Amino acid sequence: MIKSVLVGAFRFCFFDENNMTNTLLLVSLLSLFPALVFAADLETSRSAKPDSRMNDGVVDFIVTSAPPATAPIAITTSSLPAAIEGRTYCHPMDAAGGTGPLSWRLSSGNLPGGLSFSNAGIIFGTPGPDANLSSPFSVAISVVDSSSPVNSHTRHYSLAVSVATDVRTINILAIGDSITHGGRTDPGHEDEWTYRLPLQRMLLERGIAFDFVGTRTKGRDEGAVWPDPIPGIPFDPDHEAQYGAKTAVARDYLRTDLPQFDPPDIVLIHLGTNNQGDPQNHGIGHVEAIVDPLRQIICILRQRNPNIVILLGHLNFNHGNALLIRPLVEALAVEENTICSPVVTVHHYLGFNADPNHPEADTYDWAHPNPSGQEKMARHWFDALIPHLNIPDSLTITTNGLPDAVGERCPGQVD
Repeated sequence: MIKSVLVGAFRFCFFDENNMTNTLLLVSLLSLFPALVFAADLETSRSAKPDSRMNDGVVDFIVTSAPPATAPIAITTSSLPAAIEGRTYCHPMDAAGGTGPLSWRLSSGNLPGGLSFSNAGIIFGTPGPDANLSSPFSVAISVVDSSSPVNSHTRHYSLAVSVATDVRTINILAIGDSITHGGRTDPGHEDEWTYRLPLQRMLLERGIAFDFVGTRTKGRDEGAVWPDPIPGIPFDPDHEAQYGAKTAVARDYLRTDLPQFDPPDIVLIHLGTNNQGDPQNHGIGHVEAIVDPLRQIICILRQRNPNIVILLGHLNFNHGNALLIRPLVEALAVEENTICSPVVTVHHYLGFNADPNHPEADTYDWAHPNPSGQEKMARHWFDALIPHLNIPDSLTITTNGLPDAVGERCPGQVD
């Protein structure tokens, strides 16, 4: 009996007078096919007898690609962009070739005070005062791959530091649903200005130059009017929020709207309130309804600004499905957090009383924050935002990778 299985399109037959069992035959046909190596497994199970005929065998070949030669590793970053005193700096190094993972180090020289270099190949931090006095800084950066023996490459760079000659304006984008949108005029909701009003007051009182960005400027109702956050300074109405919006709807609007305004430096995202009942009402789990669209929103934002700071707001509530959603959002933030584009959760539920019948109620109706709730949300946003303006110690070192490069497709993106 001859047992054989044809693999691919290669079968070779031969005759052998000797009994052979479980013999491995390695055949190289590099003269005919330089890029292929063939392995053949020969099995014959017929016993040899004096009067038997020659055993016929079938050699079947499994075709595999020859392993490609590893290209030498090379740092491809040609130069380092200049840094500015007192302003956040984050620049990832690039390399080609070699066998991953790669390990980076500063092999000689010193970076300006306030800047650090990670083994993931990222220069980050905020140059301290008087760093410009020693500018430029000469450094050598090396990368080593994981091959055996290892491949390495070193390049020399000059990093200049200058003094800021202007006041930096921070572009802030607010993405959300009715809790971010606001602007109702029906009785009992005339002061539904959302957290955006007290947050702007806090930023102005701190002396921070900011510009809220977005394509929308109106509240839910046409006649809604916002007061000045500080007397004489008008409210900045720009935002990307929509009353009643679910998370996927906000994602779809953002894809269209984001190219229409200046790239944001910081984004405040508060979504998911309208998705709380999706598992019961629509058979859609919270991961699909909230987490996946949030991940896509983060990707879309990083395509516009790879160094964007992302503040991911938790739902305000301390009951119901909000408790199930909370750990999912926390896990998402950990997964998406990077050195150059930190993702930070903002815990709006702390100290928040959603019961409208409570003497210290923070909502009108179990959902929409009244002025007390708006103030609490603004304080949480403000406390989370401030460390990411110019303070390097606030940057989270743990990273799961670099932000998506401009032009790459985001998960779940459909053209």
